[in-house]
Amino acid sequence: MHKSAPVVVQCAGFVAAAVALAACDISIGAAEYSVREEKTFTVSGPAQLELSTFDGNIEVRGWDRNEVLVEVEKRGPDQATVDKIQVKAAQDGSRITVDVPKPSPLATTGFRSSPGARLVVSVPQTTAVVARSGDGAITVRRVSGKIDLDTDDGSVRVEDVKGDVVIRTGDGAVDARHIEGSARISTGDGSVRADGILRGLDLETRDGSVDVAARAGSAVESDWNITTGDGGIRLELPEGLNADLDAQCADGRVQIDATAGQAADAGGGEEHERRSFRGKIGSGGRPVKVRSGSGSITVKVW
Repeated sequence: MHKSAPVVVQCAGFVAAAVALAACDISIGAAEYSVREEKTFTVSGPAQLELSTFDGNIEVRGWDRNEVLVEVEKRGPDQATVDKIQVKAAQDGSRITVDVPKPSPLATTGFRSSPGARLVVSVPQTTAVVARSGDGAITVRRVSGKIDLDTDDGSVRVEDVKGDVVIRTGDGAVDARHIEGSARISTGDGSVRADGILRGLDLETRDGSVDVAARAGSAVESDWNITTGDGGIRLELPEGLNADLDAQCADGRVQIDATAGQAADAGGGEEHERRSFRGKIGSGGRPVKVRSGSGSITVKVW
């Protein structure tokens, strides 16, 4: 059930009408005009959430309620610009969609602030999330369900997430902590960190360092691929994980903890350095492929 009520707010000579909204606040600064809206949806069972905004950050956080609360902050250089930004929201059972499309025409000149819409959404902890931003950071915390995130320009952070994760950003760092499931991560420019119980891993950055910590319980159920065009890679693997390790760097050194694997040319119990390494981890298994165009690779077993 969607809760809504019309609200009219007058502030400093400006009048804003908020139709089908649970709340509306207006703030006026020297260079920016903003309006806040709220929408509330009641759900039962696992929820499915689809969010999109043409420009702005998106934050999703789990809570202990059978409700989805959507807070939207629309901003721009003046009221006329902000009034063109419309929020489209719909509910079909437990599936909720919120879309803030780019108005047309929408133009700014000089040093006026760029228009956009920021979304902050509270959801039941069991929720599948799809989120898209044309320009902005995305954050998801304390959610169980499949996560699919995409931003053209901005960082992405997920934390305490159980479920398969897909993350894409054209330009920005990615930080995925305390995740459980498979992860597919891609960034055009930025560092990447992944930490958790991993079942599958496909990770690529064109320019940035990579830090992966696979915790106890991780398993190479499908081929793992870890690639950076320019940057170092650190890979930590739990004792008892079985895989075939294939690590190579074009410019740098590959450092392998002797307990992590044994190669045909690996001698003694010392740490081995080279530009490539192939060997078994544990009893061997599916491939773990690690590549760096420029940077060292370090593999440790903990």
